[in-house]
Amino acid sequence: MDRAVVLIGVRQAAGFPALQAVDRGLHDMESWARSQQIPLDRIAVLTDVGGGTVDAAAVRKAVQTFASSLSLEQLIVYFCGHGVNNNRNEYWLLSEGPAEPNEVINVSLSAVDAWTTGVRHVVFISDACRTAPQGETIGLNGQTLFRTGSSETEWVDLFYACMPGEAAYEIADRRESSRLYRALYTEVLARALGGGYAQVLEPDQQNSRAFHLIRPYPLKEHLPGYVSRRIVELGAHMAVNQRPEGRVTSGGSKDAWLSRLPATDRIGLSPMSDEAEAGREVTPPEDPAFDAARLAAERLAVPPPDPGKIKTPSAVQVDGASIQAIYTDGTEAEQVATNAVQVHVKEDRRAATLLLHLTSGRCVVIPALWGRMGTMVFEEDQLVDVSCAPLSEGTWGRREELDEQYMERRAQIAAASRFGFAWWEGDSPERLVRLFDEHGEADPSLAIYLAYGLADLGRRDLVGHLLTRDNHVAGNALYDVMLLAKEWGRPVVPFMPLLSRGWALLGPLTGGEAPDVPTPQASHWTLFSDADLPRLQDLLKQ
Repeated sequence: MDRAVVLIGVRQAAGFPALQAVDRGLHDMESWARSQQIPLDRIAVLTDVGGGTVDAAAVRKAVQTFASSLSLEQLIVYFCGHGVNNNRNEYWLLSEGPAEPNEVINVSLSAVDAWTTGVRHVVFISDACRTAPQGETIGLNGQTLFRTGSSETEWVDLFYACMPGEAAYEIADRRESSRLYRALYTEVLARALGGGYAQVLEPDQQNSRAFHLIRPYPLKEHLPGYVSRRIVELGAHMAVNQRPEGRVTSGGSKDAWLSRLPATDRIGLSPMSDEAEAGREVTPPEDPAFDAARLAAERLAVPPPDPGKIKTPSAVQVDGASIQAIYTDGTEAEQVATNAVQVHVKEDRRAATLLLHLTSGRCVVIPALWGRMGTMVFEEDQLVDVSCAPLSEGTWGRREELDEQYMERRAQIAAASRFGFAWWEGDSPERLVRLFDEHGEADPSLAIYLAYGLADLGRRDLVGHLLTRDNHVAGNALYDVMLLAKEWGRPVVPFMPLLSRGWALLGPLTGGEAPDVPTPQASHWTLFSDADLPRLQDLLKQ
């Protein structure tokens, strides 16, 4: 297999404390890459260790040089340095970032673009924090590693050192000098790739020679236990809690692997049996976000309060907040309660855009859809979900209840999306499209979640199926659906992404277009502060 590896190490990002283990992490990964017989000219190392800087132009050039090779079958991009997670989008900070916004790698956009490189298997490995942004890191956009292409990639796998919102640790080994730090995740990962853990080794035969393969999915499954075991071994378990995450689209494919070793070359393994080694794996602590997502799903599965009789073709209600004022794109609307708005959506347009100013001081831009009741759910000053339900036939009427099983499934998707989990794992792209075929007419907002799921699975070609009859009649689409579809161009509603993770994808996916709006607040669905109200009012009139 023709393979290439780009290793990026940034010890010092502008305004951030220097990291101590970047050079050691790079050394471990470069040693592994060389052991794989990857040619030296297919291994690029970019680092500021020893002086100098790492800039986006050099990183992009290294990645694109390899990606443009027609023979390349696998490209691995590894990063060790500072990172942030902004509204469930990942960013790597280079030497001048975030002070220089273009000196930041937009990992989320890079992962979307990676599906069009034509390299059969693209792998991202991130040994970086995924904590919330502060100061200059708020409102980051950054650059993609890839040019948007037209060739299809079979798999894009992502390996993160920790869960969303958590830190990736450097640990000083108490048995060594206190100046010697270990990049915990990289150390464990390099050992696993080098054959150091029996559980992830899979026998393989090629031309009468015996090998062991390390495949992405088993590695993803076992890394949390290996990292926890290493934390215990280093005596850091009282202070450090780190659980790696993998997002693996290659699944159980027999053609996807990360490391191949001669069967006799089980590096670092003790003579103990595989069973004994399995017994030494430490169960990682449960991520509290799992429980939080489960409870959030239970709350979202409960139908919202009955708004009573609706006298207009569309309405929007708010759960968990109150409305102070409403503004529209010219469509007639009236506030009928502290939490409800009736909207006279025109039959030919099938949609209108509302700007709601809430008593909490937040502002939200939301579509009102023909024949639907929209419900916005607020929790902890965040807009956590937006859903729709049909209005009964006639001169309008009441909100109809949706299928209970669908409500539970949708609630699970919404909660997992909010907490940054890969809710689409285990689903086929075709199954997601079928889910929309069954329920999308009643609840068009489902298309937004499904569009991101299809993009994560590398099937943006199917996003165009997530359109209702009303979309076809009016010739429009929800912004996020159009954003993730293969071809940007259909009129959109509203004038910006609804799900916050969409902001990281603007520009390259929209033909260079991007809405000139204020920086959104930290929220699952897009939310603004009341200071942004005048600018949003101006945009609504355009």
